Amino acid sequence: EDTGSTWVGKYGLGRRLTNIALELIREPTVLFVDEPTSGLSSMGSEKVMWLLKEQALKGRLVIVNIHQPYSDIYKLFDRFLILDKKGHVIYKGNPIDAITYFKSLSNYVNADVGHCFTCGNVMPEEILKMVEAKEVDEYGKLTKERKVTPEEWYDIYVDRIESKQAITPVKSHLPRVDFKIPHPVRQFGIFCQRNILTKLANRQYMLMAFLQAPFLALIIGFFTKYTKDLSSTATYQFAENVNQVAYMFMAIVVALFLGLMLSANEIITDRKIVERESFLRLSRLSYLHSKILVLFLITAVNMFTFVLVGNMILEIRGMLFHYWMLLFTVSCVAIMIGLNISSAFNSVVTAIIVIPIVLIPNFLFSGVMIEFDRLNHFIENHKYVPAIGEVMTSRWAYEAMAVHQFKGNQFSSEFFDIDQAKGNATYQIDHVSTLQQKLNVVGYACKKEKDLEKYSDDLILVRNELQNLTQLNLVTSFGDLEELHPALFNLSIYNMVDDSLNKVKEHFISLRSKAVIMKDIRIEEMVMEWGGEDAYAEMKRRHTNEKVEQLLLKRSQLEVEWNNQLIRKVSPIYMEPGSRFGRAHFYAPVKKLGDLSVDTFWFNLVVIWISVSIYYLALVYDLFRRITNWNRVRQLRRGK
Repeated sequence: EDTGSTWVGKYGLGRRLTNIALELIREPTVLFVDEPTSGLSSMGSEKVMWLLKEQALKGRLVIVNIHQPYSDIYKLFDRFLILDKKGHVIYKGNPIDAITYFKSLSNYVNADVGHCFTCGNVMPEEILKMVEAKEVDEYGKLTKERKVTPEEWYDIYVDRIESKQAITPVKSHLPRVDFKIPHPVRQFGIFCQRNILTKLANRQYMLMAFLQAPFLALIIGFFTKYTKDLSSTATYQFAENVNQVAYMFMAIVVALFLGLMLSANEIITDRKIVERESFLRLSRLSYLHSKILVLFLITAVNMFTFVLVGNMILEIRGMLFHYWMLLFTVSCVAIMIGLNISSAFNSVVTAIIVIPIVLIPNFLFSGVMIEFDRLNHFIENHKYVPAIGEVMTSRWAYEAMAVHQFKGNQFSSEFFDIDQAKGNATYQIDHVSTLQQKLNVVGYACKKEKDLEKYSDDLILVRNELQNLTQLNLVTSFGDLEELHPALFNLSIYNMVDDSLNKVKEHFISLRSKAVIMKDIRIEEMVMEWGGEDAYAEMKRRHTNEKVEQLLLKRSQLEVEWNNQLIRKVSPIYMEPGSRFGRAHFYAPVKKLGDLSVDTFWFNLVVIWISVSIYYLALVYDLFRRITNWNRVRQLRRGK
């Protein structure tokens, strides 16, 4: 039967009493206490022993290991077991009788006196003196040899005590244990309360936890607040701030950094407490959920103060909720990563060392520090974001923030659909012109009866692009595309394809004209709604940023040739993604899932929360710790 036994080690008085109290929480039937009075004052020793005596009086079996107790403590014991060197038992029985027992064996004159008749005190140290009494040599000096060896004392004990103590089984009921483990929901509340109180007790932690976010926002906002005009009378304009992109990226860096720093040592610092409470078999999920909830609440406040201060300094209007929601989500990912790190390692120093390994790839593959088009050619992908970027939280967060800042502000949201139609039509006109230029080169060579084999790549590229245009159903047919081959190409094919491309171009020219007219009409409406042309211009200056527009429109390059295709690079913010499975180019306005188009901000936000869920499952199943432990075991086996 499980008696619910437990053990208590050695600590200072306050900690020792707390230690015992913690063990008594579940009301153990058997309590082992190792040297509870060592290093304590007489008053402290007595307090501890009376606490243990009360437990014995309640029916619990209390086993205490003690050295040279003084009289009052000695008399509290019900049964006494004395061990000599090498673990030999030399006495077991009543504590008071132990003194008379050894006196009689040592031939003391008053062998039958075990205590003082006047004060009632006993002298337990006399037992040790009698047990370790030394022999006297012929000169009357004490030697190092004992009169009675531990083996001899043991033989006497066996003969006089053990042989006479018949073991008779006694049927008795164990004391009723009222302890019940709380329900996991109740445990969650207790863990949360303990977590919060622990953090509130640490004032330095609280100051750093809640002040560093607004302080960093103050620094970043102040130094990124740029004005073109350097004169003393110049006024700051949000539209002219070339550092807006840097501010958005640094905001994401801060969210990642603060989340990791808040959580990287959480489980490590609690490990000893968790090990102590392991015998209670408490719910690990309740413990983890309490950690996650408290840290999420702290980071929610942190990111709100950061956005509030930073956006106020840079005069970013109408973005408070979206910035906060995005940065809070990013910080939640960092918290889950930090908790996994804290669970995997035993040292806070090790956890801190691991943090750069998480942060640096997020900086490098965010699409900000190095454009995805300029990454190593082994991982380049001109059509979509490279796979390495797809797994980076910073990429999803920065893209969502930049896209929403461009199209979701109060000014641009009124014109985005029209601007997108105009931008896409303009690109298609230029795209068709590029195809015609390549086709003209091949047609001219054909007219001069030159060898067309060296134009094979151009014909393949044109054929691939015509296949894409065919899906738009703008013309009846481009003819048999298989004839765009050096051996089959001729002037009649050239003329047919060129005529079809002209019709496609005319269609997009018409669309662009309609978009221009619609834009003019919408501008007139907004001018009236906002109160005049000056108010219209002021709205644009307050809500749009030239640097963000320059970054997301990318007018410097129309397209690039890649894998025998022309990949669009101009105005990525207007370009619809080609994948129906969520993949897209960087700065896509929407992401597609089948026939469903989801705004990039909300799609990216959901993706980041999915990564939070993945790291949550890794924490629940303790995958990171299992991996590190497996690697450690493997290294040990190799060492053998």
